[in-house]
Amino acid sequence: MAAVSKFGLLAAPSSEVWASVDSVYERYAAFRDVSIDRWHRKAQVQVGKMSGGGGGGGEMRAFNQSVSSQVASAMRIPDRLIRKSQPPAHLAPRRLGEPAAVAKAAPTGDRAEDLDEDDLEARAHAEARVEELYDDADFYEQVLKEFLESAGAGAGLAAASKPAKRRKIVDRRASKGRKLRYHVQQKLVNFCAPVELEVPPWAEKIFGQLFASSG
Repeated sequence: MAAVSKFGLLAAPSSEVWASVDSVYERYAAFRDVSIDRWHRKAQVQVGKMSGGGGGGGEMRAFNQSVSSQVASAMRIPDRLIRKSQPPAHLAPRRLGEPAAVAKAAPTGDRAEDLDEDDLEARAHAEARVEELYDDADFYEQVLKEFLESAGAGAGLAAASKPAKRRKIVDRRASKGRKLRYHVQQKLVNFCAPVELEVPPWAEKIFGQLFASSG
């Protein structure tokens, strides 16, 4: 299909406008997937969750797969995802000018011929969805789960990077006076106190004769 200019889209029918939008989206999709996957790998390196590292699981874990692979796997059944993203009519907030929706119990019969008109209406009402509203409960739950996992991994990485604390060696049996406490004085190590020598009584006489002058 030939490209339509911006001004030409103003006068073009809606089918051509959507076809132009889809073509731009398809051209951008390849660049989008490559860029997101590249940044996803960088984020995994930062939090230490590269595929195949650590405990078992490896590529079998959904978290270790690329974002584009996860999206492609989730979009295999788009109808179910679209239905889950649309809130039930009786749970959706009431918009201005609309009557409040009342929940009706759906009939339990499986055969359509066993149901009357009221039962069919109740079943249709119970299964009705509001297409104009988006329910992000599942998306929020997944984002919150990944955030808690990444926060826990970051805390573990920060704790591992800190040096291990060395506990001070303390003799816990020395409390309450059960052991004598003392501090070694280095200047008194190997020091011996003088031994008092007792002088014999004849020593004075001998020394007196030794140094006496002859005469």
